[in-house]
Amino acid sequence: INTGLGALHKGNIQLVSFGPHFSPLSNSERYGLYRSCSDSFQTFKDLKLEKKEDSCRFKGWSRLIAPLSKEQTNQRFSKVSPGSQWVHFDIRAKKDQTFLDVYLSKYEDKNPVSFVFFISAQKAQLPGEKTFLPQSLMQFKGKSCQILFESEGEKLTIEPSQSMAMQLIPLAGIKHFWGANFLLAFSLEKENKNFSWTIT
Repeated sequence: INTGLGALHKGNIQLVSFGPHFSPLSNSERYGLYRSCSDSFQTFKDLKLEKKEDSCRFKGWSRLIAPLSKEQTNQRFSKVSPGSQWVHFDIRAKKDQTFLDVYLSKYEDKNPVSFVFFISAQKAQLPGEKTFLPQSLMQFKGKSCQILFESEGEKLTIEPSQSMAMQLIPLAGIKHFWGANFLLAFSLEKENKNFSWTIT
């Protein structure tokens, strides 16, 4: 419950978690899938995992958590429950490239959903923009584009294959948002549409 689709580490840069997130982005309880975890692989038997010597593929359907009602938003504690929306994901990794495809079963105007990446890195850079640093107040909100993350000489890029609204929000890290110090969010704005990203 409240789990992401996956994580990815590249040297000193970590994609701590990535997956669907309902508004508001400031509330981590609105993040993730409604899928319980256990020590048994039976929990994931409905998903397909293919492993080869130089590549792997992980795909399947998973249910989103239910978005909060106005009444639940004002409560100090909320109960996570299964939602009516599903996401199909297809993650393909080969050498230094990872391809991610996402398909949302339906879109609800009253409950906007984004696809987010929680990232741990020293800095982030957008084309033609200033450098973004963790724990800073400077944010980006605009059209999607390729974004570069750097940490101790290591580099990682996330590039969307289509145009959509994008936000980059520096975080405090440490105990919040699973230790991530950047939140990168893409708005899933249209029903029954495929969304894709390339991570290198």
